[in-house]
Amino acid sequence: MQHISYSTDAAHCFAGKLLVLYANNGATMKSQTLQMKPHELNITPFHNRLRVSNDNAYAESEFRTLKYVPQ
Repeated sequence: MQHISYSTDAAHCFAGKLLVLYANNGATMKSQTLQMKPHELNITPFHNRLRVSNDNAYAESEFRTLKYVPQ
């Protein structure tokens, strides 16, 4: 499984591989707008399991990485 989460251009680099976007179960992450974009890019959205604490930590780690990626 290949992980990607920072740009739409990067999706083209992983052609033919399974792409997964990890997200928590917050209202923003489950919004209809944010649910449609990964499907347009052939990325599988994945929400962490309820009451499993380490899933949320993984998602938060990815969001921090996104926030500080040099442009």
